[in-house]
Amino acid sequence: TTTGNVYVDDNPSAAVGVVSGYDTNVADGSKAKPYTKISLAINAIGDGNGTVHVAEGTYTENVSIVTNNISLIGSYNSSFGSTNLETTPSVYKGTFSMRDSSGSIEGFSFKEANSEQMYVLSLTKTNTAKSYVVKNNKFTDIDVSMSAIKVDAISGTGTGTITISNNKFVNVNSSEQAVINGSSAAPVIVDGNFISNSYAKNEGIIKVNTNDIVKNNIIVNSDTTAKSMIESLGAKIYNNTLAYNDNVETNAFGIPSASSKSAIKSTGNSEVYNNLIVESKYNPADNFHALSTVDSDTVSYNAIYPSIMQSGVITGDNAGVLYTCNPGFSKSSLDSGYKLKSDSECINNAKTLSAAGKDYFGTSRPIGSGYDFGAAEYTTNVFVGTIVPLDKPLFELVTPEPTTPEGELLENCTNGIDDNGNNLADCDDPACANTSYCDEEVVELEEICTNGQDDDGDTYVDCDDWDCNDHSFCADDSNVPSGNTDTETCDCNWSDLTSDFDGTAAKGLCEMDCIVGGYPDGTVRLNEKLNRAELLAIAFRASKYKNIYDVNMNADYCFNDVTSPSEGHWFAPYMCTGKTKGFIQGYDGNLAKPSNNVILAEGLKMMLGALDENYEINSTGKWYIDMVLNAADENQLPYTVDNSSDADNVGAVELTRGKAFNMLYRILKY
Repeated sequence: TTTGNVYVDDNPSAAVGVVSGYDTNVADGSKAKPYTKISLAINAIGDGNGTVHVAEGTYTENVSIVTNNISLIGSYNSSFGSTNLETTPSVYKGTFSMRDSSGSIEGFSFKEANSEQMYVLSLTKTNTAKSYVVKNNKFTDIDVSMSAIKVDAISGTGTGTITISNNKFVNVNSSEQAVINGSSAAPVIVDGNFISNSYAKNEGIIKVNTNDIVKNNIIVNSDTTAKSMIESLGAKIYNNTLAYNDNVETNAFGIPSASSKSAIKSTGNSEVYNNLIVESKYNPADNFHALSTVDSDTVSYNAIYPSIMQSGVITGDNAGVLYTCNPGFSKSSLDSGYKLKSDSECINNAKTLSAAGKDYFGTSRPIGSGYDFGAAEYTTNVFVGTIVPLDKPLFELVTPEPTTPEGELLENCTNGIDDNGNNLADCDDPACANTSYCDEEVVELEEICTNGQDDDGDTYVDCDDWDCNDHSFCADDSNVPSGNTDTETCDCNWSDLTSDFDGTAAKGLCEMDCIVGGYPDGTVRLNEKLNRAELLAIAFRASKYKNIYDVNMNADYCFNDVTSPSEGHWFAPYMCTGKTKGFIQGYDGNLAKPSNNVILAEGLKMMLGALDENYEINSTGKWYIDMVLNAADENQLPYTVDNSSDADNVGAVELTRGKAFNMLYRILKY
């Protein structure tokens, strides 16, 4: 009996680090002397517990695991240093049988099973607490007499579950049962699988029963003869995408496609929510039903497209809400072809379901004001320009040659005279701040808190100015700074304030010297999108609260599309200060695009930059991955991020006001 890690390589002579020329008959399952068959590794573990690491190669054998606690991980390169199912697949030809075992099987390419095989994977459990996971595998070119994955429960359910997740099934045919066949007793979770060009003769593509959950799966260009894409008795069917499954003239068994069948069929006690059903050749005469359910089912918030397909609904009295919305699919052979189009009404209109809190791609729901229909939550990818390494100057602040109206006086910064008549001479004048003569001599102006004038030129007067917060004259003054736009107010009791973290954060920031303000109608509008200029202004107000540094309120003309406050660009000082501080870069053509909606990654960088906190920029891949991951570790994000894929998706989300306030509040507090 072996416990721990065991290694398998069908061609050890080509592996890195293997003992040269060793006799495979004396293999011990180590990296240096790996077994050549998976079954040998299973036998070596015996009654112990272990993980079998399988190198790239082809394995033609049958494996049985009974009562052991064994995980199998495939697609390692020959030195067992990394795994990649696409470039170093462990191809398996045969059957896997697991009974009352715990562990997982992942990273395998199951191929070329033929009709002589009853199944590819058989998962059997009696009344035990053991759980098993089948994830991140590929099933291709398979034609079996029963099921690709068959789950059985002999007696009772126990407390253990069987999870089938994130697998891809392409050209998988089953002549007797479903492609994925659930049990009548064991709890089965079928989550985030992609199934295309697959067929089932006598059952559905996915068949499940009581206590099972089917969510976030994409089933496309597939067919069944007289059943359904998803067939249920007492299961939960949430957020699946079923598209173009009635398109073919005949299925893999030569039987005409237009038999009586359904996209989703339940015979009772099922919950059916947020599914998206799309067909392009639907004809009511084909007897293809979008939904076929009965009175004891709970059916609501499902989207069917085109609307004519709503006539193909057979249901009891509990049909609930039916939507029709064009998802805008690209109909690709890849899972990415079934993401929602940006203007689709399938976005934000589905039901909130905690059980479907992450979508097919691992993105946390919701993004936006509500859940989306189907398996994939809509996300936005925004190009943010080339990232310049932080150890190099990002931009030089260049002041253009003055082009003033005829007759306007300019300040001569070297003659000791107030040339332009603003009561400031030479280097005391902000107009001289960027001249070589005054580079080291500029005197920062201070606000006098009692004279009713804007002494330092930042558009705030006396106790409205941040610089006067601690002045004895202003200590008890209720007229605290209210921001730089006419639309905001310091009243924090908005009529539409919510009790969730977004609302709590907004109120908390408002009470921190009015970092956040509302609108004249008494609302805060947490669900509205935020643009780059608005977010940067809020971030700098937070920096004032933290006493980091001041905004250069006289800065302007630092980007080609940022002029000056006097020309209506109230945000110019914020943009220009951010540029000189190095955390605002702009786009090609020296453009700031201040009115663009801001994505989370950009907003996070602006907030951290304004607060003078460190952040990391990736030199390869998505520039923001490490920054988002680090922020997640510090509990600074409004979304859950568990890995790089999550960071990629979350970083591209367009921020609402609420989510921006949420994130800024976390950064300040955590």
